[in-house]
Amino acid sequence: MRCKDHKLEDDVDVRAKKCERCPKGPSFGPPGGKRVRCKDHKLEGDVNTRSKKCERCLKGPSFGPPGGKRVRCNDHKLEGDVGMYSKRCERCSKQPSFGPPGERPLRCGDHKLGDDVNARAKKCERCPRRPSFGPPGKTRPLRCGEHKLDGDVDSYSKKCESCSKRSDFGPPGGKPLRCKEHRLDEDVGLHRTRCERCLKRPSFGPAGGKRLRCKDHKLEGDVNACSKRCERCPKEPSFGPPGGKRSRCGNHRLEGDVNLCNKKCEMCPKQPNFGSPGGKPLRCKGHKQQDDIKVSGKRCERCPKYPSFGPPGGEAPAMQGSQTARRHQSVRQKLRKLSEESQFRASGREALALRQPQNGGRRQPVQQKV
Repeated sequence: MRCKDHKLEDDVDVRAKKCERCPKGPSFGPPGGKRVRCKDHKLEGDVNTRSKKCERCLKGPSFGPPGGKRVRCNDHKLEGDVGMYSKRCERCSKQPSFGPPGERPLRCGDHKLGDDVNARAKKCERCPRRPSFGPPGKTRPLRCGEHKLDGDVDSYSKKCESCSKRSDFGPPGGKPLRCKEHRLDEDVGLHRTRCERCLKRPSFGPAGGKRLRCKDHKLEGDVNACSKRCERCPKEPSFGPPGGKRSRCGNHRLEGDVNLCNKKCEMCPKQPNFGSPGGKPLRCKGHKQQDDIKVSGKRCERCPKYPSFGPPGGEAPAMQGSQTARRHQSVRQKLRKLSEESQFRASGREALALRQPQNGGRRQPVQQKV
């Protein structure tokens, strides 16, 4: 007999139990009995008799009282039970996910430090971002969107039943099974949050909270929680530092803030209106090139000219929104108003002429009754 340190090459473990059909260690057996078979040779009614079981079922226990042993599973855990397998944050009982780069997680999201990173999530091969792409047929993502290779596909999201696209649609209350092209008539988008009272996308909620309700079911004090707000008022911000994000409205903008909503010229902060024919506006009037034309306003359906004609009672849709269109519209309104006033004056003169006497302007003497 020899120990582990002095065993010979052909020695085997004669103390540990063996499976009935092979030299592997047994883990399975009849319920309430001893372990007599391994995983490869277990029978139909065998259960794992080596691992601990829940007090009320045959599942593995993971929960128990704080500071005690694990005695219950997730389905039968009590109100005060906590997870016994997972490690805990240094300052609370939550599961840690953050820690210093290259080390194990020590703190949760509420107590993470400034230099902590997510040590539990997987990382891209070339950067610390979360991977979503990998080779076809692999379920484990290896690279992020910036470092994905030519043949990589999205291996993080679930796929449609009929193609390899991401599945976003499915039956109400179910799982996403189909993409937009192969969705059924009764399918709804399941990756988006829904209103509390209907299947529409919510946009309104309490001030400073999450969006919970749609426009039809919004409450009295709800505000638009989708749009960004100014730092000092509930208006939508349009101004901010150059190269930064919009954080202030026009009333509360600072001295060096610029308009970040409108596009800028390539060579100056002015609004661009000129560009190549058929392209987008890239340059202002002062920096336009020789072949540039004004592309900010819409054009005729068949040529690059500005449209002026349309169906009776309609407007020139291509001219809406441009400065020239607004000027022309104001002129038309003034002319219309002047014509209405002239018509009103003409009708007043006609009415006055009807009231005047027909005998050369002399009044008839009033006859007194006897």
